[in-house]
Amino acid sequence: MRGIARSPDRRPLALLLVLPLIFSAVLGIGVQIQPDTIMDGSQISITLSNVTDGYALNTTLVSTFPAASSTSWFNVTNWRYDFSLQKGNITVAGENVNRITLIVRAGSMINGVPPKPGTGNITVSLPMDILTGVYYDYLVLYEVHNASAPVTITLIQQGRKVGTDDSVSTPFIYGADGGNMTLKVLVNGTLEASQVVRVGNRTTIPATTPQITQGPEPPTPPPVTATVPRTTIPATPSPPVQTPSLPRTPPATPGPEGLSPGIIGYAAVIIIVAILADYFLLKD
Repeated sequence: MRGIARSPDRRPLALLLVLPLIFSAVLGIGVQIQPDTIMDGSQISITLSNVTDGYALNTTLVSTFPAASSTSWFNVTNWRYDFSLQKGNITVAGENVNRITLIVRAGSMINGVPPKPGTGNITVSLPMDILTGVYYDYLVLYEVHNASAPVTITLIQQGRKVGTDDSVSTPFIYGADGGNMTLKVLVNGTLEASQVVRVGNRTTIPATTPQITQGPEPPTPPPVTATVPRTTIPATPSPPVQTPSLPRTPPATPGPEGLSPGIIGYAAVIIIVAILADYFLLKD
């Protein structure tokens, strides 16, 4: 009697396919966020581990800070993953804003959402895959609704994870002077980690300006006070004042033997008269 052929048991194969998911669930998703206090313009570190392919990864950054001015920027730059997020989407939500503009720069590519107006709460979204190893800059221009109340900007990156299971991101945060940031990591809709990062205020914590140099900074030379030689300029003498001179009558010269001019003149007249008289008498 011939035996009946049986189909191969497919349960071992199915078990092999399910084991990675079981091990991943047992190990859990690892999330580490550092530090817990930063300044505006500082860097944070986000370490993800055991993120299984095909899982929906959602990284949400919620930043609440005092309103700076009527129109300001909130920027998150140099954000990269060691894996990719396919069928991805970037979402930015603003609270206490009247307008939001989103610009995304990925390497040499620039994409964005035109300015969207509103009253108080605005949300914009941009479909975009997150590529492996590419640095992303998220630039958010917003207009404040109420300057006396804080502003909240929420940045969400989400998509289907593909690639290595581990990743380290070290983005920079700009535009939050004071307040708090909350970083959340969700996998398949389940919150895996949430951490609050305090942002120091520049008015209470002195900010230092880093000096960027190509090599060792040379020693600072001692201050040199330059001495400017003083030049003595001789005083120019003022020209004498020209006073117009009036004709002066020469003094009368005393006559011989101390006779006065009047006596001499009178004698001269008598002599002249006598000469004239003699002339006319002789003529007749």
